[in-house]
Amino acid sequence: MAYCEIHPIKSTLRKALDYVTKPEKTDGGRLVSSYGCTPETADVEFFYTISQGMNKGDNLAHHMIQSFAPGEVTPEEAHKLGQEWAEKVLKGKYEYVIATHTDSRCVNNHIMFCATNFVDHHKYISNERTLAQIRRLSDDLCRTHGLSVIETTERSAKSKSGKEYHAAREGRGWKSKLYRLIDDTIPHVKTFDELLQRISAAGYEVSRTKKVLKFRAPGQDKFTRGHDDYTEMRIRERIAGGASRKPQRDDKGVNLVIDIQNSIKAQQNEGYKRWAKVFNLKETSKAVNYLTEHNITDREQLARIVKDAATKFDKTAADLRGIEKRLSDVLLTMKHTENYRRMKPTYDKYLAAKKQRPLLFRT
Repeated sequence: MAYCEIHPIKSTLRKALDYVTKPEKTDGGRLVSSYGCTPETADVEFFYTISQGMNKGDNLAHHMIQSFAPGEVTPEEAHKLGQEWAEKVLKGKYEYVIATHTDSRCVNNHIMFCATNFVDHHKYISNERTLAQIRRLSDDLCRTHGLSVIETTERSAKSKSGKEYHAAREGRGWKSKLYRLIDDTIPHVKTFDELLQRISAAGYEVSRTKKVLKFRAPGQDKFTRGHDDYTEMRIRERIAGGASRKPQRDDKGVNLVIDIQNSIKAQQNEGYKRWAKVFNLKETSKAVNYLTEHNITDREQLARIVKDAATKFDKTAADLRGIEKRLSDVLLTMKHTENYRRMKPTYDKYLAAKKQRPLLFRT
């Protein structure tokens, strides 16, 4: 599992690079790597690439952070994952420095990449869409390497920092403690009012309006609002249904249709219910048409087709990774070739001046 963030660097680029590559944070500098530049001169190389850009802008670089859960990966594994992540996000077009920090409970990668790429000198666009993309690529890598993945419902990109997320994940956040208390209380009460009484007895302040249910723990500055399974309506349903804990979602298998019978939204909204029925009919029709077109008459035959498709997908993905690696090498060669072309006249002048220098000392 990896939590991802990205921040722009608008000034003090050298200080930012010095911070992420600190020896005391990176096991004496052992966990520092780079692409298209060297860590010691990355700021100079970034500035040159930016000077070639058509759209100048304010950003000098972008700082990506990939933070892993405590104990899930070793620093070496995290560093390798970070390099793979940077390759997928930046596609070999941007110079970057990657440093893996080991000075905290959560091993985390810091990737500082130039705001302008060295291929066509366009600026990197950082927005909600690209943030979702870099998180998706990180999740894909985690799945490939057998690591856990943050579910969409667990992630709040606008409201949580990496530190806040891990606090919630480990049960140290205000919301996690509140939800755990509610989960533990529901099996022992028969009414919603009784639950509120027990929550109040635990020291929580309760704010209850027509639409919003909020709680504030002792020492907490702001109220915590109940979401998802912790709204008043949902808690009432869980008490009435005898739910002992937060319902566990079954994510195994593939389900292409909506379970209208057990959908709370469908029970509350007739328009959504009608739409869901039509959607289910369309999906069922697609499945039947596929089975008919491919003359599939039993599950074993379908399982073989799925297995063959998965094998082809894995082979195609492996071929694509090889092509991406070759493309990255070609792009880097192009950059070095351009630098050679640009610096060759200066170097020739230097050699000529060096040869003529002894003549200045002749009598």
